[in-house]
Amino acid sequence: MGVGAAKNKAVLASNGRYLCFQDIDDIMLPNRLQLQLQAACSNSNALVGSQIIRSPTGSTPRLERWANMLAHCRLHIQIYTSHGPTLLMPTWFCHRSIFDKVGGFTESGKGTPEDLIFFYRHLDLGGDLIRVDEKLVIYTYHPDAATFSVARETIWHMQLDRIEQCILPKWDKFTIWNAGKAGRKVVRALSEKARNKLPNDMLNYTEYHIMGKVSQVRMRPGCTPSKFGCQEDRRKRACSSTERPYIVKKQRMEIIAECLNEPEQSCAQNSSIEDTPHTSSDFQTVGQNEPEIIFKQKVDKAVQAFVTHSFRSKAVQTRIKQ
Repeated sequence: MGVGAAKNKAVLASNGRYLCFQDIDDIMLPNRLQLQLQAACSNSNALVGSQIIRSPTGSTPRLERWANMLAHCRLHIQIYTSHGPTLLMPTWFCHRSIFDKVGGFTESGKGTPEDLIFFYRHLDLGGDLIRVDEKLVIYTYHPDAATFSVARETIWHMQLDRIEQCILPKWDKFTIWNAGKAGRKVVRALSEKARNKLPNDMLNYTEYHIMGKVSQVRMRPGCTPSKFGCQEDRRKRACSSTERPYIVKKQRMEIIAECLNEPEQSCAQNSSIEDTPHTSSDFQTVGQNEPEIIFKQKVDKAVQAFVTHSFRSKAVQTRIKQ
């Protein structure tokens, strides 16, 4: 008969205005009905859930943390993850009118995610979501749970179809970026109409964005290549400095030439002194007077010359010591 059919029969056998769902292997804490009834009375169009306590402890820590800590503003957003509905089904509480509006659970039998289908239909009909931020249900984990009868591929294709129907029609273009194998899988599974919304200048655009590089860019026949926004400031990013005027460049080149010529002049002066013959009177004169030798200190000069604005600046430093 299936889980969905069993839930429908249980609802038909009841006559209350509010419905409280729970699996047979889970445990309800004493204050659950009171707190969820208060939330449902404040909004009769809302599906009300709660936080959980996982048993055994630590059996599914990621699911437990996600279900308990997900921000309220994301209850309507993170509905396409592998965890399923943002409100776990064993914590559901709602007004009977929500069940009637949705039309009950699907009765397709084993392997059907009836809770996810109900959840999506509720949202499509404008339904709201509320989570009571208290742990009101002990959610039991065991290998024979009915949730494991649903294949991950079944949920994946259901979520992908919903994205194509509800999300992609609102976008003119979209890009799947930095998603690895999962990203390639999504692109390959999309319909031709959805894939046409990817930027279509390049035949291998998808490979370029997913892999990060391509051996050769292949453009579509007859297309005009797009100009990316990052190209406009490419010159500024290549060189942060501004182009220097000609006169400034000339002054720096003259300083470089001056620094390179000074060592040659000093060497020429020394060689002329050494080549001059000396007499004894010359040595006597020098010994008597012994003038104080003063070394003129040379100032270090640093020059920065910019070749072109498209290359990094090149610096030339000269240091003269005597």
